[in-house]
Amino acid sequence: MAVNVDKQVVSLNKAVAKGTEITWIEQDILVPDTKPDVMKIIQVEAIPFVGNVEITDGALRINGEITYYIIYKEVDQDKTNGISMTYPFSKTINVPDAKKTMNARVAAVTRNIIYSLPNERKASIKTEIVFKYTIREKSDIELIQKMKEGLDIEAKSSQDTFYNVIDVKEEVLDAKEDIVVPDTVPKIGEILQVNTNITNTDYKVSYNKILVKGDINLELLYLEKGSSSNVFTFNTSIPFTGMIEFQNIAEDYRFDLSYNLRNLEITLGENDMLTVTAEVLTNATMFEEKEVNYVNDFYSTNNNLNYDKTEVAVIKNKEAIQKQITLKDSIGTTNENNKLISYKVDTNHLNYKISGGNIYVDGPIKINLIFQNKDTGVLDSKTYDLLVNNTLPLGKDIDEKNVNVKITVLNKSVVVQNSNIEADIVLNVFLDIENIDKITIIGHIEQQNIDQNDFDSMYMYIVKKGDTLWDIAKKYKTTVDKIANINNIVDENKIDIGQKILIIR
Repeated sequence: MAVNVDKQVVSLNKAVAKGTEITWIEQDILVPDTKPDVMKIIQVEAIPFVGNVEITDGALRINGEITYYIIYKEVDQDKTNGISMTYPFSKTINVPDAKKTMNARVAAVTRNIIYSLPNERKASIKTEIVFKYTIREKSDIELIQKMKEGLDIEAKSSQDTFYNVIDVKEEVLDAKEDIVVPDTVPKIGEILQVNTNITNTDYKVSYNKILVKGDINLELLYLEKGSSSNVFTFNTSIPFTGMIEFQNIAEDYRFDLSYNLRNLEITLGENDMLTVTAEVLTNATMFEEKEVNYVNDFYSTNNNLNYDKTEVAVIKNKEAIQKQITLKDSIGTTNENNKLISYKVDTNHLNYKISGGNIYVDGPIKINLIFQNKDTGVLDSKTYDLLVNNTLPLGKDIDEKNVNVKITVLNKSVVVQNSNIEADIVLNVFLDIENIDKITIIGHIEQQNIDQNDFDSMYMYIVKKGDTLWDIAKKYKTTVDKIANINNIVDENKIDIGQKILIIR
């Protein structure tokens, strides 16, 4: 006979997969006909942009592009020049549990670059790209709220807060800005290198839409107009904004957003005006933190219960922790005749481990500096290591498998003082914690009559390690209250190993 129950539907984010994939991408870059021959490569930057992500059954396909910036010295002259080229890439990652109905978030960073100069007209570049991905599935799950009245069924309930997913959307937000370079800044000739990052992100709910906004920060390394040796930097930013439409946004709904920059273009027009265009691929999850009472265990005191059950790993709730690391040290020396032009702080070589309520961060920060000789104007590039070995308390134990850690540069300063290179770096350690737990989904329940003569009417049970009154009552098809009353147990949660418990059915 079927057992009738009351059920509640909850839309949960099932944790399907999380991982890191490392790959090397090789590219031969030919010097354009308009550019002079290369005598020496000074520096190469390779910046990956994730374009779109496609999930198929058993695989994750990432399409994007890499922009290469090559700064070099010309043949036969102490002149600086640059090449910027963008090439597409595609990467397929095998994920056995992936299905095309799921959604994914992917981030890509460069960790190592190896380059060579086979001849004066070609540069060969190998780039190590690190992809970090998470795959989630929005799934409607039925949880039992209560058993129907009049059944001889004992039920135990739990109360949990679930990350209840309402909807997931992905939108491309366009950004375009004309930037007038101040007269106090040396005129921009050729752009040699561009570093970017997205900051100041925020959203605001408006009717059934969210207004998403943020800034794209740009750091340009460039040759002064009319010069082949004077190199400067220029920092600016452009805003991006856009609307993402959802249906039936409630007051207590919240949003989890991620951003990927792509299709960045910078052109220098008349009157020294920079025109910057870009796209920001925005993934938005609308959710609520919903408290749910549900039955997580049950049994019949007079019959056997047959039912289907499935265990699924779901995100119960999310939280974030931020910590900071301050580093101040001398990282090396340089010739007094060298002028520091620009620097880049790379945190992609850092490692972390979460254990015992702490996060341990160690490894090198790679600080790449570009110098210019004051006499000849020739550029040179050198990388220094700033070592990190810090322990940060988190205040509680956290399972590392459930954490996405992002280490970024909050503040940075690198200066040359009396030939010593002094670095003052503040890191932001951001932990995005998904409290993932397995819950049991109960399907169709059937009662099957059993012969009561198969059970002893009286039994003496000796408590073993890990026993609870619920487990004992379930085993002998009686009730917790009955066992407690017979044995004068005041607190059903307190029984001792070796304690003798009389069971009467």
